[in-house]
Amino acid sequence: AGYALISPPARFASSDFATQLWSKEMMLLPQLGRASTAPYDIPDLLGAMAPRPVLMLTPRLDRHCPPEEADVLLTNLQSIYKTPNAAERVTRRSPKTYNHFDQSIQNIVVQWLNSQ
Repeated sequence: AGYALISPPARFASSDFATQLWSKEMMLLPQLGRASTAPYDIPDLLGAMAPRPVLMLTPRLDRHCPPEEADVLLTNLQSIYKTPNAAERVTRRSPKTYNHFDQSIQNIVVQWLNSQ
């Protein structure tokens, strides 16, 4: 089994915007609060997943995680996965679309999960 990260922010602490988006607008992490008081950040979460296979699905037109932030997240992920044979467990897909979870995005995730 593995993990699929779909349009994740590079860091909560990169801005209060990302923190507010996840904690207030989407209510995914309602106790997160402000970026400066977040109990953990995305790289910490990724470290807990290592060395399990991980798919980073970062749409190129995502307004919440632009390609530059996704590149930072990938760099963080690659540094965490530097243990032997772990680097090939990191997969990134960046379809030319916006942040959504329709059938086309679901197919990417399902195909990747089936290949693990």
